[in-house]
Amino acid sequence: MRLIPLLITFSLLSSAFAQRCQPELQQTAASLPADTPTGILSAELLSAAIHWVEPALPPLAWSVTVPVAPDEPGYDAVRYLTERRLLPDGWSARDLSAQAWEAMLSRFLGWYGLPPVDVAIDPLPQQLTMDLAAALEQVSGAVRPLALVAADSEDRSRIAFLGLVWNWTVYPRLIVQRPLPGQDLSHGVRPLLEDLSNCAVELEHYIFAPEATARNLFLAHADSRMYVIGSEPELTAWPLLVPEGQEEAYFGFSSPQVSELSAYAAAFDGSALGLRSLMAMMPRLRTNLPPTRIPGLLRTPNGN
Repeated sequence: MRLIPLLITFSLLSSAFAQRCQPELQQTAASLPADTPTGILSAELLSAAIHWVEPALPPLAWSVTVPVAPDEPGYDAVRYLTERRLLPDGWSARDLSAQAWEAMLSRFLGWYGLPPVDVAIDPLPQQLTMDLAAALEQVSGAVRPLALVAADSEDRSRIAFLGLVWNWTVYPRLIVQRPLPGQDLSHGVRPLLEDLSNCAVELEHYIFAPEATARNLFLAHADSRMYVIGSEPELTAWPLLVPEGQEEAYFGFSSPQVSELSAYAAAFDGSALGLRSLMAMMPRLRTNLPPTRIPGLLRTPNGN
């Protein structure tokens, strides 16, 4: 007699733990034609989720063969996933198998060192949003974004630089974010963290620095070179080596190459933002992080 209540309780608990981004995923699904095949639906949902978790993520593979024609529905989402090695060989645009969907989610989770998942035998549209919401719940607890905020040297209420150090990821990078109209520092850093957060990623930790110090975290060494490697909205011209001496124009979105972007990803060679360089600058920084937490935020999933 107690079996049914226990099953109901378990179902309710499972549903409660799988709510992250589910309304947004359902909205994404509802925006597509009602006859969208499950394969295309899976690509649209997963690509949307990755944009929430991994803004301005560069491709991980080039010269790929996209299993959908450019004039077919879902092409952009399928190309996006193909370039990021998330579509298994068994994926079909028409009929999505449980094995293919499980492989897609497991590859995504693998970016963060998370274990693979099991999915339903028959991945119906509603099940896809539930499975992906559950995966996002795991990913949200694993990512370790760090906001880097700098005030203008003359007007400390104005944002001079807004970046995200994104290390616990498949592609470590700095995400340079254009401040939204009306965003400033008159109420401190906390409102910015809320604005930068979404259903999948909650920004909690920040470093606040003077403008010059924030940029010197990446460009303090004479051999440092800056590359633009990805962007929002996505462009295909990357990577681009930033000419020496023009880094400030890129950080401030005044260079024509980035002036129309809402965000872009940057990488640096010659030196990297590591624990030693960051700790050396700590007297000039303000943060809500205890020093013991900093090494974990600067690590990557492969342990580097």
